[in-house]
Amino acid sequence: LKVAAAILGLGLRRTDTVARLGGDEFAVLLPETGGVQAREVMVRLQQRFCDVMRIHPTPVSISIGVAAFQRPPESADEAIGTADGLMYGAKDSGKDTMAVQTLEAGKLNVVEYHRCPAS
Repeated sequence: LKVAAAILGLGLRRTDTVARLGGDEFAVLLPETGGVQAREVMVRLQQRFCDVMRIHPTPVSISIGVAAFQRPPESADEAIGTADGLMYGAKDSGKDTMAVQTLEAGKLNVVEYHRCPAS
């Protein structure tokens, strides 16, 4: 968990926040960040995590759900619930996978899946 938290903290801005939600789940808040930028940030974090796991093999994998909103939802629970659902979709689709969905102009975009590239 400490390694995961450290990797998640790398390359983020001062205004970004990493928080442990419980167990092995973390949230990364990227305020004032569009969907494309959020996906790019999380792809970089996913790649760092996968690179570290290749160098120091452990039975740990990463599943990421990215929910980007043009306007923040009414509640934090709604935002977390959306990202959590995407994370479980990523987990169901295979190890080291990220699911990204953006809500822009009131329209949900198609869910994209990204896997860590093989070494």
